[in-house]
Amino acid sequence: MVLKDNILIQLNKVRNTYFVMRHFFSIANQNQVLAGTPGGEHDLGIVDADFESHTSYIEEFFPRALSSAGRVIVLTSTLKRAIESGRVVADILGALNYKVMIEQSPHLNERYYGELEGSKVSEWRKLYRADLLSPDSSPYLAESVTQLLNRLVIFINNCEANFEREKILLISHCDPIQAVEMLFARRCLKHYSEVKETRCGEIRKLAM
Repeated sequence: MVLKDNILIQLNKVRNTYFVMRHFFSIANQNQVLAGTPGGEHDLGIVDADFESHTSYIEEFFPRALSSAGRVIVLTSTLKRAIESGRVVADILGALNYKVMIEQSPHLNERYYGELEGSKVSEWRKLYRADLLSPDSSPYLAESVTQLLNRLVIFINNCEANFEREKILLISHCDPIQAVEMLFARRCLKHYSEVKETRCGEIRKLAM
């Protein structure tokens, strides 16, 4: 069991250093729509804007966060906005003399929104209210918080099985990042919606 009584997340001590980053500002953000289906109508890329400030932020963040250069493993979701963000980040890290390995994983995809796919972002409140009542609820055929957390625990365990003492950057989306931050903080499921939302392009270090 990944979840004990659907309340306490069970995650052992990790042997890699993990960072999370929300993808750069995307066309879906610009259009203010919910987009969680790879290859779907709203699976669009990033907006070509403000890369200068993103580059400066990344150039400052990584030398400060890491004791040495070495290798950074960049793992992205399979949605276009995350893939494109990963390529930009990999180019920046390469210019900073980091060795970069980049791969994609569906485990990092945005929460599946079901019948709300393509709706305005304000419709997310319907899921939020259901999340507060029960992490197992799947309104509008959307992915439940429990399902989201389970796939992220599987993903982290896979990383732990395949990598050791690596620096791993996860480029994902709002809901999965909230979930993985909660996993590392060992917070209860009922606090899922209380985790502070990441901004597009923001990087955070995960700590247990």
